[in-house]
Amino acid sequence: MLILAILALGSCKKYLERSPLANIEDTDPYQNFRNFQGFTEEMYNCIPMLSGNNYHSSWNFGEEEFWEAGETRVMAYAIDQGDYRGWDGGYLYNIFAAEGGDPTTTERMTKGRMWQFAWYAIRKANLGIANLDKMVDATQEEKDMIAGQLYFFRGYFHFILMQYWGGLPYIEQVLPTNEVLKLERLSYRATADKVAGDLRKAADLLPVNWDATQPGQVTSGKDLLFSGGVEGEIVVWDVLGEVGLFRLKGHRGGVSGIKYLPHPDNATDRTSTKAGFLISTSKDGMMKLWDLDTRHCLQTVVVGRGEVFSLDIKQSVDSNDGFESMKEDEGASRVMGRWTILTGSGNGDVRVWEVTYDNLRSGIKEDSEGNVSTDRLFGTKSTFKLMCNGFRL
Repeated sequence: MLILAILALGSCKKYLERSPLANIEDTDPYQNFRNFQGFTEEMYNCIPMLSGNNYHSSWNFGEEEFWEAGETRVMAYAIDQGDYRGWDGGYLYNIFAAEGGDPTTTERMTKGRMWQFAWYAIRKANLGIANLDKMVDATQEEKDMIAGQLYFFRGYFHFILMQYWGGLPYIEQVLPTNEVLKLERLSYRATADKVAGDLRKAADLLPVNWDATQPGQVTSGKDLLFSGGVEGEIVVWDVLGEVGLFRLKGHRGGVSGIKYLPHPDNATDRTSTKAGFLISTSKDGMMKLWDLDTRHCLQTVVVGRGEVFSLDIKQSVDSNDGFESMKEDEGASRVMGRWTILTGSGNGDVRVWEVTYDNLRSGIKEDSEGNVSTDRLFGTKSTFKLMCNGFRL
């Protein structure tokens, strides 16, 4: 037993001493859209905060502006003194600082580092472009979206640098780290032409509306936040603006569940900006379907005799490729599918509902007399009761 214990502890020690990166292959960051997008995200965080560095705003150089009495550490003071190379000197409040900074954090004190962040992001963009061929587990749309971002950032960060330093070497490959580099400095116009070329590639590859793509459906509506209160109101919030946009009123009891449904047209129409739908349940025993564009309730159904305590949804897409061919007069192909909805009530009932993509597209319509109405959108598939150890839930 003693020998077995020693062997077990030895094996455990060897396992625990392994580096967390020991099982990561060189190709793992690039093999699929999720991994490659994670690799790309850091470049967004490299966008420098040009309005200032640390506690000072110091960016409008050469103007007769008063910054702070006796403060000689800002870059604007260096410009006023004719020290135009002060950006590479010891001025503390300096957006051009080449040292410090951290591209992995959003902490504002580290963001006034234009020189460092720009070259870091350019190298990372080139590294991604050099490994695009390793993105094997991805659709062509996903490959285009990754490539478009990489070309955009390479052009953007060269553009940021050329605004202050003029023409400069345009880096289009991963440079070695163990050699002394002697790169040709291009003219301002030649640098601008290179920037324009990369931005043109990015524009050709990237979608007009990210949410209208299949990868974008994963985050569609994620810039919105939905909250429900005990009074029965639903508030729609703008996450980025940190403000409430509007309220949806209709429930007569506390809201118990909210689920977001992206508009089915956004999957194929890259110009579509339709907000989508909400499904909500409440302790009043009701389930409601809301149109976020019109801000109206499309349908209300009685779920059961008791309060509705739980809500969940599942998306299903018809056919192997997810598309149904349309006639020429009906436009391009569109996604066909449905949402399956499960609700749980206080009386123990679990009900399964269904709403199809076409029903969502139909929305609110007018009849021949101009009266506004909606078709029945929800359909009930089944109802059953859950039992657990002989007790009804």
